[in-house]
Amino acid sequence: MAILRRIGAEGFRNLKGVDIELDPVSNLIYGPNGAGKSNLLEAIYYLCYLRSYRNAIEEELIGFDRDGFSLEGVGADKTAVVRLKDGKKKVILNSVERRRYSDYAGWIDCVVLTLSDIWIVRGSPTRRREWLDILISRIRPDYYRELIEYRSILKQRNQLLLKGRMDGGIEAWTDRLVAVGKRIYRLRHAIFPEIENIYQELSDDLRLESTITYQPSTEPESFRADLEASQPRESEIGQTTVGPHRDEIVIKKSGHNMKGYGSEGEQRLSGIILRIVEQELFKKKKKDPILLLDEPFIEIDNNYRARVEELLKRSHQLIIASTRDSNWGRRFKINGGRIEVAG
Repeated sequence: MAILRRIGAEGFRNLKGVDIELDPVSNLIYGPNGAGKSNLLEAIYYLCYLRSYRNAIEEELIGFDRDGFSLEGVGADKTAVVRLKDGKKKVILNSVERRRYSDYAGWIDCVVLTLSDIWIVRGSPTRRREWLDILISRIRPDYYRELIEYRSILKQRNQLLLKGRMDGGIEAWTDRLVAVGKRIYRLRHAIFPEIENIYQELSDDLRLESTITYQPSTEPESFRADLEASQPRESEIGQTTVGPHRDEIVIKKSGHNMKGYGSEGEQRLSGIILRIVEQELFKKKKKDPILLLDEPFIEIDNNYRARVEELLKRSHQLIIASTRDSNWGRRFKINGGRIEVAG
C-alpha cells in the first residue's frame, strides 16, 4: 500500500522549510487563500509524476528570488528526492539517481481533485482525451510510449500535408501512423469498458443519472481506409482528420450531452466522478493512490455533498487543502509558505 509518510519542500513556489510527518489516513492543510495550500499539493503531485497538475513549466515552480527548489518524499519503503537548480534537474530514488522517467515512475501514485476539473466535462474534446491519456499512461507505461511516438509521427505527417506533399513520402508516415495508432486503439478499447463501468456505478451512487462513452473517430481495422478517404480534405486543411487524436469521450446526463445541457453543479459533480474513477481504476490495478483534494466541497450542491464525502473517504490516504479548519485528521496550519502542526 502506497503511503506518503513525510514531505519536505524548500523553494517550491512559496514553500519554505516544509518538513512534516503525514498521517497514513487523513490530513488537513488549512490556511487563508495564497498561504501555500495548493502549492503543497502540487509539490506532492510533482514528487509523484515530475510534472505540475496545473500544467506549469518548471521555471514557474521556483520561488521568488530562488535559483531552484528541492523536494523529498518518504513512502512506506522508498524515498524520492528531486532537486532543480540553475535549470538542471536531479531525480533520486532510494539513493540512486534516475535519468529516465520510466525508472522513477510508479514509486507512489496520487490523484488530485480541484475545482478546475469541471473543465474536463465542460471543455473541448482535447481536455477529455488528455484526461484519458494521462489515466491510461499511469497504469500502462507502454501506452505513454506509444502516445509519444504517435504524436511525433502525426506532427511529421501534418507538416507534409501543409506543404502539399502528397507524393510517396507521406505514405511512409501514414504506414507508421496506422501501426502505432492501432496499438493505441487496442489499449483504449481494453481499458475503457472498466472506466465506463466504474463511472456508471459512481453516478448511480450519487444519483446523477450520467453515462460516459468512448467514440473513436475510426476503428483499428478501418483506420487506413478512413485516412485514404479523408485525403482530399486533409490536403485542403493540412491536418490529419482521423485517428486517436480526434476521438471523443462523451459524458451525458439523462441522455443529453453534459457539456451543453448539464448544469454547473452537475458538470462539477461529473468532474469529481472522473477523478474518483482514476482512484478506483488504480485500486483495480493493485495501486492505492493518495487522494489530494483542493477545496473539494466549496462548490458542491448540498444535495450531493454528504454522498461525495462518503465516496472520498474510501481513500486509504487523504490530504485535503481548505481555507477552513475542522476537527478532522491530522491538522496542519499554513501561512506564507510555512507550515506547522496544529493537532
